[in-house]
Amino acid sequence: PASSGGSIDGNTEAKVYQVDGWGEQHRIKDYDTIHVSGDFSLGINTWDKLNDASNKNGVYRIELYADSTLVYSHDLEKFDFAESRYINSLIDYHDYVDKKRRYQRTEIDPNNKLSIYHKVVNEGVLHFDKSGIHYLEYVVTDFEGNVSRLPIVLMNHNAKLLIGELPPEGSVHFLHNMKNKFQAEHFEMSLSGTAIYRDMWFEYDTLSMPVGTYSRIHRIHNDRTPVHKYYDVKIVPDSIPDDTSKLLLARIPDKGDYISYGGTWDDGALKSSLRSFGDFVVLIDTIPPEVNSVNIASGTIKSDRKTVKVKIEDNLSGIKKFKATLNGSWLLMEYDAKNSLLTYTIDERLKKGPNIFTVELTDQRDNTTIFKKTLVRE
Repeated sequence: PASSGGSIDGNTEAKVYQVDGWGEQHRIKDYDTIHVSGDFSLGINTWDKLNDASNKNGVYRIELYADSTLVYSHDLEKFDFAESRYINSLIDYHDYVDKKRRYQRTEIDPNNKLSIYHKVVNEGVLHFDKSGIHYLEYVVTDFEGNVSRLPIVLMNHNAKLLIGELPPEGSVHFLHNMKNKFQAEHFEMSLSGTAIYRDMWFEYDTLSMPVGTYSRIHRIHNDRTPVHKYYDVKIVPDSIPDDTSKLLLARIPDKGDYISYGGTWDDGALKSSLRSFGDFVVLIDTIPPEVNSVNIASGTIKSDRKTVKVKIEDNLSGIKKFKATLNGSWLLMEYDAKNSLLTYTIDERLKKGPNIFTVELTDQRDNTTIFKKTLVRE
C-alpha cells in the first residue's frame, strides 16, 4: 500500500508473492488474482543469468504495464557513479537489510535523483478508479534483448478503506524538504531534508549503558531506513574519562564488532557526523594498532625475494597514518586498504647484510605502534 487505508489482499503492509516460471513466461505462484484497494506500488526482485552459469547479473530494463499502458520504465544503459547511493531508495532497503533481497520499487521517493527513469506515471504509484479486474504485466529485458514477462491479475475494490497504521507513539515527523532537529536528554541531532529520501516518522529511544562503554545506547531510529547524506549529532556521555581525546562514537551492528564514527570533543559533549541510523554508544580507544610480519618473520631476505610485506590493523577507531623507514630514510610502501597490507618492492636501498626496517603506525585516536625489524639481505 502507498497510502493510509490501502490494502493488498486484506493487508495494510507490504506482501511478498513467490514467482514461478522459466524463460519468457512467469506467473504469480498460488495466486490467480490479487485483491487491492487504494493506492499501491510494486517491487520486483529480478536478475539475469548467463548460459550454464550460476552467478546472478543485473538486468537492463524493467517495464510495468497496467491494462496495456506503460506506467513505469527504467533502464541502466547509462549510470553516473555519483548517483550510486540513490540505489538505497530504488530498492526496498528494509527488506535488503533483513533478508539481502533487492526488490526494485516502482515508487520514486521525492529525494531519489536517479537518472535511470523514463516513462513513470504518478511517481510509480498505481491507482484504479474503477472496481473490477485489471491486468498488470512486468517486462524485464537483459542486455542482449532477451525478455521475461510476469502477468499479474488484480481485482480492484473501491470499498471503504481500512484504517492504516498509525504513527509510532512518541515519534516526530521529519520532512524531506526542510531541516529537521531533535533533542532529548544527553542527545541532539540536526538532519537536512535531503539526507532522507521521503518524509518519515522519526523514533528515538535509549537503552542501558553496556559494560565497558561511556554512555547509554542511543537508538537513533533504525538501521532499516536508509540515509543519503551525513547528519550531525551531539551526545553527552554518562561517564567522562580524564582523557576525552580518546572518546569516539560507534554503531552497534546486528552482528560483528563496533563500527567507529569518530567524533570530536567540544564543550562537554562528543560531536560526530553519521550516515546511517541505528544503535550508537560512546567508547574509548586507548589500544595501539598492530603491525605484523607477513613474509619477513625470520628477518632473512633471500636473493630471489621481491617484496617486504606487513599487515596493519586497528581494532576500533581505524588507521590514521603510517610512516616507513629503511636505515633511517623514508620508504615508500604501497597500501592495500582492502587487505590491510603494506608492501615495499625491494630495490637497491635494501643493502646486503643487516638493514633496519621500521613502520610507525597511528590510529584515529593517536595511539601509536612502532614496528622494528632487522632485515638481512643475502
